[in-house]
Amino acid sequence: MFKTVLVAADSSETAARAVSTAAELVKALGGRLHVVNAYKPEAVRVEKLPHEFSGTVPDPADVLLSDLRLAIEKEGVRAEYHAAKGDAAE
Repeated sequence: MFKTVLVAADSSETAARAVSTAAELVKALGGRLHVVNAYKPEAVRVEKLPHEFSGTVPDPADVLLSDLRLAIEKEGVRAEYHAAKGDAAE
């Protein structure tokens, strides 16, 4: 029925339910699932971090998408994940 299902995700409980529902829909009806997280890069800067640790702090969007990937794969659904820099409303 659907070829593509796109769901936006953030760290809210509402978004978690939306992602879960989208995964259930794809599992039941087929299609491809795309999970997108939009974020402002300036909102995730780490200030005053010692130089030796500057490359070791994971991007919050990547952490969120990784967590969602684990939950979705546990349901037996394959998806594509996208971290989009910018305002979620754009």
